[in-house]
Amino acid sequence: MPETDFPGAGILEEDPGALSLRPDAAAAMLWFALIRACRLRESPWRTPVLATVSPEGAPEARMLVLRSVDSRARRLELHSDSRSAKFRSLAANPRVELCFWNPLAQLQLRVGGEALATADAGRRESAWAKVPADSRHNYQGEAAPRALPGGDVANRAEPGFANFAILDVQVRRLEWLWLGAAGQERGRSHWDGRTWSTERLPS
Repeated sequence: MPETDFPGAGILEEDPGALSLRPDAAAAMLWFALIRACRLRESPWRTPVLATVSPEGAPEARMLVLRSVDSRARRLELHSDSRSAKFRSLAANPRVELCFWNPLAQLQLRVGGEALATADAGRRESAWAKVPADSRHNYQGEAAPRALPGGDVANRAEPGFANFAILDVQVRRLEWLWLGAAGQERGRSHWDGRTWSTERLPS
């Protein structure tokens, strides 16, 4: 989705208060800010914190890189090693939350949804082709790889690919907090099955 489709795509860096002034466009502004974060390596929203719950019920959090955004599908793409503990946690409870923070705009975004490793072998191969050679060694540890559905990874000769996973987060909620000079402003957009509905929240 081209950033130019929405003329206010970069407004959140300049005026986060627009989220409250234009609640009808709040979800669109947030989605385009996420798209922008994927394109700009220096964007603070490019490295969110992913929170999960362990099978024992303990909270877990770690930083990941936002790789791709599809606003029409309400999907955020992250990459990870399929042998990591987060996949055990997601198998027990797929509900997750991502936390983004922009220190310059003083804007926090919390994204709620469900996460699942994609079974699309074509997407995995396409994404793997873009992983820099000096980063592929991260997927080549000695631990036994975890089998992923939908991909003939057993016949792939390239080291690391069997452990490379695309984690898709299906977004259901966008909740923001702006620490403005005149006070805090909070709001939430949620997907009702057909469209995004936005409401102001008590600060």
